[in-house]
Amino acid sequence: MADTTILGLFEDIPHAAAALNRLRDEGRRTSQDLMVISSVPFPEGVLEADKSRIRLPMITLIFALVGILAGFALAGGTAYAYILRTGGKPVESGPPIGIIAYEAMMLFALGSAFLAALFEMRLPSWRAKVYDPRISEGLIGIATHCADEDSARQAELFCREAGAVDVRRDARDFE
Repeated sequence: MADTTILGLFEDIPHAAAALNRLRDEGRRTSQDLMVISSVPFPEGVLEADKSRIRLPMITLIFALVGILAGFALAGGTAYAYILRTGGKPVESGPPIGIIAYEAMMLFALGSAFLAALFEMRLPSWRAKVYDPRISEGLIGIATHCADEDSARQAELFCREAGAVDVRRDARDFE
């Protein structure tokens, strides 16, 4: 059985942390191959620190700049497409173009921030994720992705030796 997920269920934090450390160190797994599932929100770093890159600010900044350019193009392009000369005033006026560019910037920035946040949180979930109903009753789940049978047996052994209440295999993924 290749490409499986091992889910170890633990009653308390020390046993879960021991299994997590052993899976990471001796099992040579990266943080992308491990996931902690709990019904209780733990403070950052209690079991594992999240080391994933945060791309949300950069995406928002890029789309804000795109929005400014779109606003200038919309307001300026409209002014030149439909030239309306009024009493010697310039065809393009600064304040209206600035207001439209600002509004376009906010529209693009907020829309992209919302969609990027959904993407970063992996929402919506299109695939079935590994889970056990006992996690909502207070147990802590440590899930690890295993590419082959040897690493799956090793992960099961590490979880059992760390004091897991139950260890099970699951074909569903957690990513």
